[in-house]
Amino acid sequence: MFLATLWGILVALGMVLGTLLALSLPIKRKTTATIMAFGTGILLGAVSFDLLPRAYHAGGIDNTILGFFSGAMVFSLADYLIDKRGGRHRKRSWREEQKNPGNTGTAIMIGSTLDTLPESAAIGGSLAVGEGVSILLLAAIFLSNFPEGLSATIGLKRQGFSPLYISVLNLIIIMLSALSALGGYLLLASASGNTTAIILSFAAGAILTMVADTMLPEAFEEGGNIVGLGTAVGFFTAFILSLYS
Repeated sequence: MFLATLWGILVALGMVLGTLLALSLPIKRKTTATIMAFGTGILLGAVSFDLLPRAYHAGGIDNTILGFFSGAMVFSLADYLIDKRGGRHRKRSWREEQKNPGNTGTAIMIGSTLDTLPESAAIGGSLAVGEGVSILLLAAIFLSNFPEGLSATIGLKRQGFSPLYISVLNLIIIMLSALSALGGYLLLASASGNTTAIILSFAAGAILTMVADTMLPEAFEEGGNIVGLGTAVGFFTAFILSLYS
């Protein structure tokens, strides 16, 4: 239980590192996009080589399908609601200034938290089923959180939010990431194979939908064609890590 909470905090620190870098150094637009593309690729690899295979082996194809598409639909609905409140471009570092930056900042925080929850829950779930922590999953979440924090912070700075406000948002996300990892652990600590499959594939569906809805489109808009190569490098990195997980 303690380890699940600890890992939830540690992977969220990737976002903090991105925030600190964005607050202290000028970052070029294409650099941000390339880093985000790499994070996107490694997340896609984690879904393909880690979460879905483990879900299938735990509970079969029927439970994996149920969990996967449930996760995709739930995330899509939640993402739509957040978009309506101003969080649509939470990963876009060069967003235009908004008429109501206070509401936008809150929506960005909620959206970033939404993106983090299924990832952290998957970590806690991995510990609960006695498989230990997957190196691939940890690396994927940490490395994808870094460009998310980087891009979101640049965008918030451009809208006039203070470093203190941005730091508080990150602290809240870290706390919620830890709670999500703990929740994933508690849910799967005594769960059946079928339940394990549904929860792991639910996280996979939510992560994949998040990548397609927010990370890839905004990375491409900011970085252009280089994003394809960055995503491919990230995906192959995930494949290499899966061999040693």
